Amino acid sequence: GGNDMIKIKTFIYEGLYVPKASKIDEEINNFTKNHAVISVTPVAFVEGDCTPTSVIMYTVVYEEAE
Repeated sequence: GGNDMIKIKTFIYEGLYVPKASKIDEEINNFTKNHAVISVTPVAFVEGDCTPTSVIMYTVVYEEAE
């Protein structure tokens, strides 16, 4: 409808103990099956110098009816 709002949900996984891919998939899938998802964009980067931390971030853009 015309009153749908575009919203963003961000999932962030960081540290040496990033959960297994299947765990991440499960969380994202559970979210996407309950929402009208437009896109899912994964971004991976490393934070810090002395003790670098890997970070995986998923940005989910979805529509929500008002």
